[in-house]
Amino acid sequence: MQKPERRVALIALLLVLASGCQLGGGYGALLGDRPEEPAGEPVSEEWYLDAGIIQFEGKVDEEQVAEGEVFRQVRKAETLYFPQQLRQAMLRGGGWRHVWVVPEGAAPDLRIEGAILESNGSELELEIRAYDATGAKWVDRVYQHEFSETDYAGEDRARPMDTLFDRIAKDLLIERDRKGVAAMKEIRAVAELRFAGEFAPQAFERHMKAHDGRVRLVSLPAKEDTLYQLVLQIKERDDLFIETLQEYSEGFAETLDAPYRDWARQSFYERRAHDENVSTSVAQGLLSALAIIGGVVIAADSGSTPEARQLGQVLVGAGAYGAYDAYQDYEATEIHEAALKELGQSLDLEVEPQVVQVENQTRTLTGSVEDQYQQWHEILNEIYLSERGGLN
Repeated sequence: MQKPERRVALIALLLVLASGCQLGGGYGALLGDRPEEPAGEPVSEEWYLDAGIIQFEGKVDEEQVAEGEVFRQVRKAETLYFPQQLRQAMLRGGGWRHVWVVPEGAAPDLRIEGAILESNGSELELEIRAYDATGAKWVDRVYQHEFSETDYAGEDRARPMDTLFDRIAKDLLIERDRKGVAAMKEIRAVAELRFAGEFAPQAFERHMKAHDGRVRLVSLPAKEDTLYQLVLQIKERDDLFIETLQEYSEGFAETLDAPYRDWARQSFYERRAHDENVSTSVAQGLLSALAIIGGVVIAADSGSTPEARQLGQVLVGAGAYGAYDAYQDYEATEIHEAALKELGQSLDLEVEPQVVQVENQTRTLTGSVEDQYQQWHEILNEIYLSERGGLN
């Protein structure tokens, strides 16, 4: 029987292997027992907002890491995975024009931020903050869910975390309805004006007034304002680009979905067995789930080396069959050496280079989501300056 220290070391090794990857208005079936708040004027569909979810912050307790209770790379993966789960919950509930997982630099009508305070298969605790384009706070609270064996029952390995994300989505809809149509109109207008202000601040900042972190709408540009119409056309292009980036982050979440749920389920039973001081074979299942998480992400990463992708395929197969003994001697193998070489890389979502046409020129965007979005906005500014010259 393996020593506990050896088991922890082996589990941690698998996480090292994963660390080299780059990677309307109804409530529907939303869950939660929070009391309904008085609704304001019903929000008509034409005033639905665009909601943007930023990659979550992954808070890690160093003592928990040292004791093997929290794994850095699983937490890093969760910062990309959980925003997609919240997005799906908001889409289930309806009531939004678009819901995207967006780069940090994006400026949607409603911006949603999150921090992972606890996530170990037994407990999920998230701090969620949501602010609209005027700076008004919608949500700022901690959501918590403690899992039970019932949560993980069923051959389909249910998604117990959906309960928590549905609660968040419901609270956002309650706040949206409480504010009503008038607020939605102002939020949409301010969001468009703030976007326009990036290109021509002197022309559009006079339509808004900022005070104590809040932005108030003063006036709207005239309908015949050709400069404003130009900026709105550019914003449509920006929305399409964000939609493209969404496909990559969604693909990452789909790839990780089944392995992550297996990990959460096995982690739950491992922690329960540890708390009850019961000797079980659950550790083998946890190890296998971690192997699959690492293997799937490595094998799917186009930026990994051929050796790393081959390693990923090995891990998937080994994890699927629970081949615990296959990892006992990793410290002395070339596989371990390859894993250490990958350690310095990050799990930042790496997307395929994108080609765009600007003034009959081909431009290629490369790097992470954040990198490409920054490059894209530089191109948008070129488009604005070129087309504004045409207006003059």
